[in-house]
Amino acid sequence: MLISPIEAGNARIYLASVKLHKGNVDSALDIIRGIGGEVIPEFRNVYLAIGSEVYYRAGVFDTAYIYAHELVLSPDPNNRKSGYRILLSPELRKFINKDSLSVFYDRYWVTMNDYVSSHEGEQVVVQNSMYNYSLHERKRMKAEKDRDMMLWSVAILVIMVMALLLYIYIKKNIHNRRLIELQNKLYNASTLKAAIQTTTEEKDFAEKGEDTETAAREVKLIPAAMSEDELRKQLQEELRSILEKTESLPPVSHDILGSEAYRKIQGLIDKKSLIPDGKPLWNQIEGIILNESKDFKHNLMLLTNGKLDDIDYHIALLMRCGFNVTNIATLVGRSKSTVSARRSQLGERMFGNDFDVKSLGGILRIL
Repeated sequence: MLISPIEAGNARIYLASVKLHKGNVDSALDIIRGIGGEVIPEFRNVYLAIGSEVYYRAGVFDTAYIYAHELVLSPDPNNRKSGYRILLSPELRKFINKDSLSVFYDRYWVTMNDYVSSHEGEQVVVQNSMYNYSLHERKRMKAEKDRDMMLWSVAILVIMVMALLLYIYIKKNIHNRRLIELQNKLYNASTLKAAIQTTTEEKDFAEKGEDTETAAREVKLIPAAMSEDELRKQLQEELRSILEKTESLPPVSHDILGSEAYRKIQGLIDKKSLIPDGKPLWNQIEGIILNESKDFKHNLMLLTNGKLDDIDYHIALLMRCGFNVTNIATLVGRSKSTVSARRSQLGERMFGNDFDVKSLGGILRIL
């Protein structure tokens, strides 16, 4: 599409301005020089403003002076302001007569006042717009902050609720598992009690013609709705009942008495030496006992409600092996009175304050 020479000239003026603002002063100078008389009167002030700036930046001060001097005669304050700015620059002031210099400054001052006055309404609008924008921006930022705070609060609340539900779920599962374990232990204790009772009364059943096998199987059923404390209490009663029905304390097993760990312990007793904490010998003793009763430690934890520290557990292991208080005191490096007190405390945690501590060794051997 062809354009007229006038339109082409206008486009070249703007192209020169673009080149100038991009720092290509030489290119802008070549373009502005080639325009000449192609500029229409309505567009001449634009041409003078851009041309004076181009010639000034290019160091062609005489031509810049001519363009700027014509520009200050424009009725538009904006054009006059641009013209006076270039005319009164340090490089162009030398072209102005000294007597006229003050006149130029006065006109520049008047021009600046006219410029400010002509743009005063626009400045008010701009200021109001900026104020309204800043007010709107503050409200927007506050709304976003409140929204973020609400989202964080909801997220934290959801996490807390989920954590609480998970905690309740885990606690409930642990509680149910402990109830099941206690029921199993109580069932085993009841079975053992029934077997002992059947053995001691077998002769009477035979004389009466009753079926001893049927009697041995009569084991008391465990109520499913019992609480953990009730189950623990019943298990304690069943263990006591088993011990009462035996004529003497259960002996130490031959596996323990014939073990290498037992011989090592006897050697330490003869030397009056202790077994330091963390030594493999404790693990050997525990291993022998757990081979006989894999739930020994677990049963202790159930009966003591989890209140079992290392020294109490070591004392329980040695009592299971049949060692007396004096020997235990030597092996754990405590005084005899301390071991006696710890043994009594262990019995009380397992069976209450009325427990006869002399029966503790027998109880530990049937766990």
